[in-house]
Amino acid sequence: MDQQLGGYFQLTFDVGNPWRPAWSPDSRRIAFQTRAGLGSEADIYIQSLDSESKSRPLVIGTGSNFYPTWSHDGEWILYTHLDGSNKFSEIWRIRADGTEEPEPILRERFSVAFPSVSPDGRYVAYFSDRSGQGNIFVSSYPDGSRHARVTNQGAGWPKWRGDSIYFIDFETGNLMAAEVTTIPVFRAGQPQMVLTQDQAGAPFSVPGLFLWDVSADESEIVLIRDRAAGSVPQVVVVENWRYATDL
Repeated sequence: MDQQLGGYFQLTFDVGNPWRPAWSPDSRRIAFQTRAGLGSEADIYIQSLDSESKSRPLVIGTGSNFYPTWSHDGEWILYTHLDGSNKFSEIWRIRADGTEEPEPILRERFSVAFPSVSPDGRYVAYFSDRSGQGNIFVSSYPDGSRHARVTNQGAGWPKWRGDSIYFIDFETGNLMAAEVTTIPVFRAGQPQMVLTQDQAGAPFSVPGLFLWDVSADESEIVLIRDRAAGSVPQVVVVENWRYATDL
């Protein structure tokens, strides 16, 4: 959105089906994935907010690379990687300026996906099925040498904001959060309810997409929802959510 002109402009023209955009910490760039069609490989691009610039390819032609996310210093893009030689997804990273080759940071004998780096850059939260069902874990970043479990009952789509890790509970579909600390070592509190699906008025996720986000200062939750079948989707911003009882 062009705040000076009060309107909107198209950012991408030269790539097919861009989706899952992720803002850089300085709000000057957007990382996104794109794919030519269903079942095809997914690539990652970066687009400057200069509307005249072309999208810059960052990770292309190396299997499926999806759900890009930024490190909090804006230096790295983390993403989920899957190729035909391995049935398990992995977590990789690449410098946002593309000056170095991508490298794996979490490669296990089970699937790991959807990374989210802590604000201090020392840890990464992610989804893993290492426990037999999907749950949220945290590992030291970038070496992945230490692991801690955040959830026990099945959860996914983690987002690390401030001193909390937000995620979706698989059983209820509700948005949850666990307060965490990283000093002197990582510790996670008991997960607490943030918003139910009934309060949100729509699911927080559907296959292949999650339809929510939390602002960096944790003051707002953004939701996408439909009020009725066939209606235009609404973008809803929830403020003072810690006390919200109805939307």
